[in-house]
Amino acid sequence: MSKILGLLESGDKYKCMLVNKEFYSTLAPNLEELKISYAQELTDKSIMAIPQYCKFLTHFQLGYSSISNHSVQVLGQCNQLRKLTLVECNMLDSNALKPFAHLPINYLDLTGCSWLTVNETARDLRLFTHLTDLNIEDCDPIPTDFLHFLTTDDTGKPYLPCLKRFGVSSYQISDDDIIPFLKAHQDIRELFLFSPGITDSTLENVTHLSHLQYLGIKSRKELSPPIVRELVNQCTKLSKFILSGLGLTYHDFPEAKPNNSGDSPAVLVAEQSSSDSVMIKWSCTELNRIRDYCLKRDNNIIDRKI
Repeated sequence: MSKILGLLESGDKYKCMLVNKEFYSTLAPNLEELKISYAQELTDKSIMAIPQYCKFLTHFQLGYSSISNHSVQVLGQCNQLRKLTLVECNMLDSNALKPFAHLPINYLDLTGCSWLTVNETARDLRLFTHLTDLNIEDCDPIPTDFLHFLTTDDTGKPYLPCLKRFGVSSYQISDDDIIPFLKAHQDIRELFLFSPGITDSTLENVTHLSHLQYLGIKSRKELSPPIVRELVNQCTKLSKFILSGLGLTYHDFPEAKPNNSGDSPAVLVAEQSSSDSVMIKWSCTELNRIRDYCLKRDNNIIDRKI
């Protein structure tokens, strides 16, 4: 059956989902992952049979669909579900996550979903205590206090205690929203923050994430090279760093280049992302050069004091 489906066009595959119960019973008894990236023609009717015939479903991805909350209520019956991705499913409303709150979901990706609210969506997200991966991308307008509702409870415990990877892309959020969230979730390994309002204050707080391995920061504010340098120096496990800030270029970090590279960025990659900013990408090699520079700098300061 899988070989047959591999020969079909995407539109025909969607139509297959509407065939009959025999199709489901033949294809889906052991199905674990169901990814439908472009599901414009998929409706609530197509979703109804999934819990019955896909009992072992662990990963569900749906994009650009007009399904309603009735569908997510049905999908909430998929008791093995661990990963959920919703992209541009904007016929849903702010209660769309509630049917999944009782499931052991550890991966949640919400992209282009404009229905996020504090009173419903954020409060429901608090119940996703198994969550290790959370990505909220281009879901504006995100309420400015959305992340505040995901920080800590009245006893100071984080609502998402298992969180290891977090990404948010929004024009709405600022340092005041991000910093309390980072302070509450100190075990983050991968962090991606794309917002025009991010400043040095956020970078200074990222410095305290001692387990951080991958970091992406994109801002339209001026970011200070010394603070960026200190972040790299303090986050010793950091192995990949993507950075963009107003006026910031790779020339602000000459120590990241090989000694014999002259004016060429060599291994260091810088991509022009707009007229006033550069996207800097560092791997382990460049990050270690920056750390070596900081070590020599600190040793020289100590020598001068002596």
